[in-house]
Amino acid sequence: MSLADVAATHDGTEVSLLVTGEIDLTNWESMGERINAEISNQTTAVTVDLSSVTYLDSSGLRLFFKLAERLILLQVALTLIVPESSASRLAIRLSGLDQEVEVRPPLP
Repeated sequence: MSLADVAATHDGTEVSLLVTGEIDLTNWESMGERINAEISNQTTAVTVDLSSVTYLDSSGLRLFFKLAERLILLQVALTLIVPESSASRLAIRLSGLDQEVEVRPPLP
């Protein structure tokens, strides 16, 4: 099983999530459950920092497509923070996920 973790910070109605490790077929569903558990009905914006994700396969992409779909229905803004040079950024671009949600690099 791949190791991954989620750390959440709540600031009023905004949720910031720091995801670390690998997201793949072995853990994408449990990671999705952990991420969704941090989002309440009062949430207005979710930021997911993927800067420390070392591996993201198609299952991991599925997690973020499903999250985007859920948040669109709830009218909650979703932003993914992903370094320009990371393999995750390339996977996100090739999958078209960057057309569904805001994707930006980490702040310097």
